[in-house]
Amino acid sequence: MTQSMAREFGPRGVNVNCVCPGAVDTSRMDDVRPDDRPERKRPGDPVNRWGSDDEVGEFVAYLCTEAASWIHGQSINQDGGAVMEH
Repeated sequence: MTQSMAREFGPRGVNVNCVCPGAVDTSRMDDVRPDDRPERKRPGDPVNRWGSDDEVGEFVAYLCTEAASWIHGQSINQDGGAVMEH
């Protein structure tokens, strides 16, 4: 869907990208992993921690700047490397 929308709206000057966040340390995650709350470690992930809502928000804000105007039609994993290809 991201690439389809990017093809349609790119010629009109609209950038389309998709941010795919991994585990983000928000209150919504308390029900999913209540035992992890004190540390929020992600063993096995390269960064070994949960992301923050600020990190996701700042990245989305960056995508809205002129500096990111050539990033187009991408689905970007923002997950501390959790889904990297091995």
